[in-house]
Amino acid sequence: MGAMGNKGKKELLVSDVEIGACTIRVARNRARFVRGTPLLVFNGLGLNWETLSPLMRALSDIDVITFDVPGIGGSGTRLFPLTFRELARLAARVIDHFHIDKVAVMGISWGSGIALEFARCLSFRCDKLIVASGSPGMPVIPKDLGSLLELTNPRRFFDRAYLRQRAGPLYGGKFSKSPELVEEYLDTLARHKTPMTYYGQLFAAYRSTSLMWLHKIEQPTLIMVGREDMMLSRLNAMLMLMLIPRSEPVYLDDGHMFFYSSAEETAQKVKEFIA
Repeated sequence: MGAMGNKGKKELLVSDVEIGACTIRVARNRARFVRGTPLLVFNGLGLNWETLSPLMRALSDIDVITFDVPGIGGSGTRLFPLTFRELARLAARVIDHFHIDKVAVMGISWGSGIALEFARCLSFRCDKLIVASGSPGMPVIPKDLGSLLELTNPRRFFDRAYLRQRAGPLYGGKFSKSPELVEEYLDTLARHKTPMTYYGQLFAAYRSTSLMWLHKIEQPTLIMVGREDMMLSRLNAMLMLMLIPRSEPVYLDDGHMFFYSSAEETAQKVKEFIA
């Protein structure tokens, strides 16, 4: 277990939790002066928990929990990929480990599919729902077809030079304006154990759609959108806002990765919503 402090206000604790036959790497930002419900965060496609560290630091007075899904970062691998519903149930076992009954849930990009499943299948454990740079599942509406096709290629997780070249056009916002930001982001990425773990995550996304049951989501829901998102069309957010009864939007002047590149602003919107 490792620990990092921040001005004496919180601890960022990283530990390995045994869930069944799989080891799950969990990061918890345990605020000493907790405000509101703990926040469980599902990360984006292929991303390890370290990419959330700027957001977790900015959420200084909220108890935040996230974890690497099997096959990513520090978590163990599985022979068969998990569906979004199975990953939601895995997350429930993670918070059980910390004796937490109810959480607010945040899903980022690919992770929004897990967050939506958690809100539906484990509604009694979900207080509020946040969807950031997300979609209701298949069919995903891309900003353009090229960005959607690029998601099928895990090269950006194995070739740093390729990601340096493609981060701006793919993510938009501050990533398209700051090479230094791209370098910082590169330093947070863990090398994948095998491309098959990435394809397993894609398989989970391709099997998922929530369009038929979004109207059953009962939790207050915040839909967060980057105005300069080059990956997803804003129509995805509009669909969710139309279908989820208690939903509201918030727009940030950044791209698809605003949770990383505008962590402070993102954290402020999240705290206002869940506190």
